[in-house]
Amino acid sequence: MKIIIIILVLFFSNASYAKPKIAMGAGLNKCYEFLSKYEQSKDKVFPYFEGGVDVPLEEISKLFDFVVYIEFYRGYASAKGSYYKMPNGEMKEISVIIGLLEYCRANKNDMFVNAVDEVYDSY
Repeated sequence: MKIIIIILVLFFSNASYAKPKIAMGAGLNKCYEFLSKYEQSKDKVFPYFEGGVDVPLEEISKLFDFVVYIEFYRGYASAKGSYYKMPNGEMKEISVIIGLLEYCRANKNDMFVNAVDEVYDSY
């Protein structure tokens, strides 16, 4: 009788379970770290993703420190099964960056993987 009651309680409970996420690299960083990398190279970020920009050699490592986060997004999207989960069939890095910036500005202490998940799910 106890087993039946336990099963019924579990079946009708309103308990919810968090989706497990596996992350490594940039995904384990906090959003404020992503924002910091953006601030260090923000004048080069959008031109870079819009088709290229000349970046002096001494500044290129700052830009690539930021690009690592966008590459994490690409890998995450690919792992979830749809890198091209966009209305027109292609990923627009600018839209993704804006979404990540908005999420991270509002949730600076969240893990970056949470921002990626939110932005990915919004498309």
